[in-house]
Amino acid sequence: MYTCNYFRARDISRCASRVRRSRSARARACAAAASFSARRCSGVSAAPSAGRCRYTCLLAGAPRVTLRGLTMHGPVHVGGGDLSIESCRFDGCEAPEGGALLLSDGMINAMNSTFSGNKASGSGGAVMASNGIAKFASCHFEDNQASARGGGLCIDGAELVLSDGTLLT
Repeated sequence: MYTCNYFRARDISRCASRVRRSRSARARACAAAASFSARRCSGVSAAPSAGRCRYTCLLAGAPRVTLRGLTMHGPVHVGGGDLSIESCRFDGCEAPEGGALLLSDGMINAMNSTFSGNKASGSGGAVMASNGIAKFASCHFEDNQASARGGGLCIDGAELVLSDGTLLT
């Protein structure tokens, strides 16, 4: 798993360049999206009360990862592996594809989570799933935007399961 946590744009640039040197095409895709996020975060304050910008890549071969009870303000890319999301909030995330979550391979299993105010300059304001399996149970999608397709969800070749009162508004 490649994780880039940072307060300033130059920190993410260092992390992205390390990932970019990888021979993996998926790692390079993560680095490109992380560079996009760095431009968005260039003015973020390092004050303890300020939200940290965050870009996380979960790649094939990574152990199963669980996010529980977190508020995320930056996108997550699943390019292989298994991500569980429990009682989280994705708020104000922004990326070229999949403002909050980009699934290009692997599996996402989200429960009791909210996706609000996320944006994509391409497709999938909250979630873009182009391969793999995306499951959402008791989740709420609201006020997400995409310039191309799917303000809340854009599913293009992936398997989608919505259950237990998942609400798209």
